[in-house]
Amino acid sequence: MYQGLLGRKIRIGTQDLRIAAITLAHRATLITSNRRHFHLIAELPVEDWNAP
Repeated sequence: MYQGLLGRKIRIGTQDLRIAAITLAHRATLITSNRRHFHLIAELPVEDWNAP
């Protein structure tokens, strides 16, 4: 997963890319208040529990 995301030249940090890859590999939902970078990966389900 990581290599696939890396090959797409998504401009986010290495650690965020690894987190996204792990989340996708486990078919999980990423819970974060930092949606800024993760929204660049369309197939990544993201939830922000801090949002009103």
